[in-house]
Amino acid sequence: MEISSQPSPSDFGPALWFAFALVTLVFLLSLVALRRRSLAVGPVIARQARASLGLRVSLTVACVLGVGVALHWDELGVGPLVLATLLLATGTLASSPSERDACVGETGVAGGWSSRSFRELEEWRLTGEHLRWRVGPRWLACCVPVERQAALRERLAAACGDRESPFRA
Repeated sequence: MEISSQPSPSDFGPALWFAFALVTLVFLLSLVALRRRSLAVGPVIARQARASLGLRVSLTVACVLGVGVALHWDELGVGPLVLATLLLATGTLASSPSERDACVGETGVAGGWSSRSFRELEEWRLTGEHLRWRVGPRWLACCVPVERQAALRERLAAACGDRESPFRA
């Protein structure tokens, strides 16, 4: 029996299948969360997307790794599985909202992964250029164009007018 000092690509097979299954599960769960968000928010009135440097770096690294796998496909021996896992992970990362993203729709609001219909809001206020809403102890905000604020205020008042918060400095 000969002991090899370097592992062969097939030694990583079970770990790669586990990683693929885990990334697939996370991808499916993120699609479900994005669908729930879409249903709660409705057609989007205003959006603030604040892409972070970390997201850009992560996507760049994932793309470089994907190119590396594609170029060394034969040497790796597990190229298709690694590439599929990498593509799913990159898709999940690219479609996931940042904690600093916010949007206001015709029926609700979303900030990061959190989404609420207007009926579910704990507190809200529409002052200046922003709609602000409370999620637990945090206040989230999104810029809303001035020309859309009157209609938005009517929707908010109809859904949860009793939860409008007075401005507190």
